[in-house]
Amino acid sequence: MRFHHAAHLLAAGHAAADVAARSGYTDQSHLHREVKAIAGVTPAAVAAAPWLAIDDVAWPGLPRS
Repeated sequence: MRFHHAAHLLAAGHAAADVAARSGYTDQSHLHREVKAIAGVTPAAVAAAPWLAIDDVAWPGLPRS
């Protein structure tokens, strides 16, 4: 869930340091390491990832961040 929340904040244009703090990561480098481990790309690449656009279709009724 932490990654999911962070991915949405990144996609909304929030800075990585702010996303880390708001999503429960220790710091920006912690966010970066976990994003790389889960998605295989950097937080900047996750922010531009087209798969985030289908979230409302994949998870209808999910509260938005």
